[in-house]
Amino acid sequence: MAISSEVKIISGLEIFSGLIYLIYFSAFYSPIFLIMSIISFIIAFGLLRLYKWAWFLCLIISLFGVISGILITIIEWYYIAISAFPKIIIDIMVILMLLSKDIRKEFKI
Repeated sequence: MAISSEVKIISGLEIFSGLIYLIYFSAFYSPIFLIMSIISFIIAFGLLRLYKWAWFLCLIISLFGVISGILITIIEWYYIAISAFPKIIIDIMVILMLLSKDIRKEFKI
């Protein structure tokens, strides 16, 4: 079965998120960023293989990313908000694509 371009885009965004977490890890040396980076790469692999668990995990982590990004923006308005906006937008794009009818049909959800 051929993989649609939407799934490839979502996988690419997950890989991009994983790279962002690696940059955060190199800056702050927090193991949570390394763990999130590994999880993002695993999700991207699972999405390319059309695994249902990858769809659910991607949706959950993206929802968490939007909620935490909004909360961080509210609490620390200026300094962190500038770096949080692109991640919030990427997570919203991923959620909207994951919930589209074509993607759910492809993952048989």
